[in-house]
Amino acid sequence: MGTYLYVSCRNEAQNARGIGNIQFNLETGEMSEPLLQEETLYMGGLAYDRPRRVLYATNMVEKHPDYPVGGGGLVWAYDVDQATGILTRKSRADACTPNPCALTVSEDGKFLVCVSNSGFGGVTKVVPGEDGMYHPHVEYDDAFVGVFQLNEEGEILGLKEIHKHDSFRVRSAELHARPHSVKRSPRLPLMACSDKGDAHLYMYQLDEEGRPELLSEPFADTTGTAPGCLCFHPEKNLLYMNHERDFRISSFVYASDGSLTPLGETYVTGEGMNHAVGQRGMCLSKDGKHLYDVVMGNDLVAVFTVEPDGRLTQQGLVKVEGKGAMGAELSPNGRFLVVTCFESGDVLCYRLSETGSPTKLVSHVELPGAFYPIFANV
Repeated sequence: MGTYLYVSCRNEAQNARGIGNIQFNLETGEMSEPLLQEETLYMGGLAYDRPRRVLYATNMVEKHPDYPVGGGGLVWAYDVDQATGILTRKSRADACTPNPCALTVSEDGKFLVCVSNSGFGGVTKVVPGEDGMYHPHVEYDDAFVGVFQLNEEGEILGLKEIHKHDSFRVRSAELHARPHSVKRSPRLPLMACSDKGDAHLYMYQLDEEGRPELLSEPFADTTGTAPGCLCFHPEKNLLYMNHERDFRISSFVYASDGSLTPLGETYVTGEGMNHAVGQRGMCLSKDGKHLYDVVMGNDLVAVFTVEPDGRLTQQGLVKVEGKGAMGAELSPNGRFLVVTCFESGDVLCYRLSETGSPTKLVSHVELPGAFYPIFANV
């Protein structure tokens, strides 16, 4: 039995790939030297199914290995060895869209839900017009919430259901809808999905067959701010969303029917901040009292207090000892905060004070392209 920290690796400029397997000491915060697995794959989002000890990962690419061009990425399942944490390939499935980026397992364990950043190019086709002339028509890669069927052992059987986001909503510089983050509520049978392409926040639930049902009219966010990571409060019907091209964190109260009531916007502020970039990883403490938000480009972690009514108050900013701060995750016992930096290739572990602030760097390991972290107790 042990605690392991898995870190996806993805930095094309450095040709950094794989999944880092790190043994984590819950008492001291010490980390072992990473064992790098899947060194041929650019990895993105991670999800862990503890009852079956299965780790799921997205192969975040546009080109499928079986196609000369295009074809989309893959979704992988791995068995986690109880004694060593070593990953063994269990199954894979076609994502059927480029750059699959975020995952979550349904409450009953029957389905794996995946969303995708989609692609960045288009295909030009020629079509006849009403004026009797031919004109160009550009088609973009599909963007959707995909639901994969799982068997009792956690193997991925294939993509079973999808719900496409409406690219006609797009009003920004984005080419089309780009679902980015998906999280399952710990309190109600529903999920939230942010879309940084069409600038909307969607609320879904799965029926018994895994069909994603849109519960309410999507919340329209500010155009061009790229809604990003999501966090559900562990004890209250609260939902938080940050932005990749803005410094706002949006707060919501959600209901069982998926309806969202905005609580307001909280801005990350601080002296000397570069406001040309936005935010990346975000996580909530286990008691729901503190929120941690990675400020991209500034290599900072903004710490917020969650007030009793759900609103946020900024508590402070902490500079991290790395470049390209990307992901943030709290240890299972809530005593440590791990921050990953994909440019410098650092995985940093900070001890949290009694007030919830990261106060001391207790351990550090190097892992090229360190992208997103996730803890697994086995």
